[in-house]
Amino acid sequence: MKTLGLRLASLGLCLLLACVSASALLAAPMWHHQNPKPTSTYLLAAWGSSASDIFAVGMAGQIIRYNGNGWYEMRSNTVEQLNAVWGSSSTDIWAVGQNGIIMHYNGTVWAASASNTTENLNAVWGTAANNVWAVGNNGEILHYDGAAWDSTVASPTTRSLSCIWGADANHVYVGGNYKVFLKYDGANWTKVSGDSGAESGGMVYMDIWGTSAANVYITYMSGFPLNEYAVYWSDGNAPVLSYSTSDSSPMSIWGSGPNDIWVGSTSGKYFHYTGSWAEANTGDSNPIMVMWGTASNNVYAFGNYGSILRWNGSAWSQQRTLVNIGYNTRANAVWGASSNNIWAVGLYGCILHYNGSAWSYYGRVNTEGLNKIWGTAADNIYAVGDRGVILHYNGSAWSQMAAPATLNPLNAIWGSAPNDIWAAGPADAFHFDGISWNVMPYIENVTDLWGTASNNIYAATFSRRIMHYDGVNWTEVYLDPQPIIFKGIWGSSATDIYAVGENSGTGGRIVHYDGNSWSVVTPAPYPAFTMRVYYLDVWGSSAGDVFVTSDGNCIQHFDGTSWSLQTGWSTTYLYGIFGFGPDNVFAVGTTGGFFPTIIRYAEPPPPPAPVRTCFVDNLDISSLDAAAMLGVFALLCAGAAVLAALRRRREGA
Repeated sequence: MKTLGLRLASLGLCLLLACVSASALLAAPMWHHQNPKPTSTYLLAAWGSSASDIFAVGMAGQIIRYNGNGWYEMRSNTVEQLNAVWGSSSTDIWAVGQNGIIMHYNGTVWAASASNTTENLNAVWGTAANNVWAVGNNGEILHYDGAAWDSTVASPTTRSLSCIWGADANHVYVGGNYKVFLKYDGANWTKVSGDSGAESGGMVYMDIWGTSAANVYITYMSGFPLNEYAVYWSDGNAPVLSYSTSDSSPMSIWGSGPNDIWVGSTSGKYFHYTGSWAEANTGDSNPIMVMWGTASNNVYAFGNYGSILRWNGSAWSQQRTLVNIGYNTRANAVWGASSNNIWAVGLYGCILHYNGSAWSYYGRVNTEGLNKIWGTAADNIYAVGDRGVILHYNGSAWSQMAAPATLNPLNAIWGSAPNDIWAAGPADAFHFDGISWNVMPYIENVTDLWGTASNNIYAATFSRRIMHYDGVNWTEVYLDPQPIIFKGIWGSSATDIYAVGENSGTGGRIVHYDGNSWSVVTPAPYPAFTMRVYYLDVWGSSAGDVFVTSDGNCIQHFDGTSWSLQTGWSTTYLYGIFGFGPDNVFAVGTTGGFFPTIIRYAEPPPPPAPVRTCFVDNLDISSLDAAAMLGVFALLCAGAAVLAALRRRREGA
């Protein structure tokens, strides 16, 4: 037993050393949600290998996973929107999406797979690892044979295809726009005749599911002004479920069997078939983009703003977690004294605090919206907002300061020292000398302030101007040729300054000052079909580490040489950004205006401990001596540490 103990101890030591190496090698930062968790992104599709292994995908390349103990974000390695997901096992999963993107998960990492198409891919399904289908816009049909994707499959339509399901390799069904309904017989794709396959009207097949080739269901919706929706069965001419409404459209269908079928809709209501159809509500108004489950008492409804609802057989519960605030709000700005002492402020006076492990709701001093936050130390922090409100934090509590009266908002605050602080807005400028706030000469339409010294301060404005203060006067130093509304300004030095903003006609704008002149910056290109993006704030840790946030969730990053897109487009607005280094950055905003969205660029926390069966359950340790017991303990600890390190980096919690 001593020999066994020594061997186990040695192996445990080796694994511990490997863990240290793995942690150093594999730890890498990524943008991940801190509020809400696991995500605020629209979730568009889901699939799982079991009740304790579920994947959901959505906008901005979002992939989240449930491991039996909780949901967490994965490192998707794409910014493209993902529309569908399917797998043959937990180590063979496909996700498809916009611009022909196909991502594959091998149980360790997500990686791009060549699709040989730029069409948006809307659905994916298969029967085995070497027989997978993907369909998309303009009648695109792709097939994977276990080695490569074939984009030359003959399609009988040019209509966009939105859903796919099959009973087996010889019975595969596809639905799409204009009620296109296709069938694959193991050799060829054909367009099915009859009402359910007629290319007529403005109707769209949304989702498809079945229990066998003789029992297939497909949801459809008709466009305005009909507002008629239905579920068809087995290519029949008459729907098994039909209803007319102006507030709901069927989005998805799933069932555990022929007498347990679920249909989700855009209004948050759902229809459940248990021998007859019944309409019900989840208790959440978020649209149900996808329904998926493993049994009649384990059904999920995924939707907008990261909503994850679970049915346990008797009630729905929300799996997404939020900081409890009690009212709809958003975060406008963020600032911190250290990485374990961060403050965020927002609408209706909302104040949030991060202690290094979790965000909490501090409360509010009043109900005026707070637009900016800045400080000199942990016990000297200022927030400014609507109606000229100025708040101060002294290290223990927030309070409102006496300030010149105004009905106008204050949008910006910055200072060179505790006794040299400026606050400004569209019609006012105030200065704090360490004792009191005083009215200063008007600065035109200020949205943000930044500087290097008391005699070198810059102001971004609504009116396409950038103003400069030399210690005596404010003067215009840049006038953009476009009607730009500048929203943020920051620099690493007096000769390296960025200002960002928006042009309602053309999109976002980034300009740079090199110490001599201002010039327009061309950021990284966006994926095709990305909606217009407006820039909202800028921050960096150095000239070679600059972040720009936007109203479309997209974050541009400059590494000193080139710009890259770190996050994809979604409905999240990121109004403010602040950090402590290249691998420790916080961005805040909102998704839908319902709650503050807070994301962080850093090494992500580890996933929740998965539900596992211990590999030593059957090991008899009653006869082991102390050395052997120590070896077993070292082996288990090392193994767990290695797994945690690998999981943290590879899956991207």
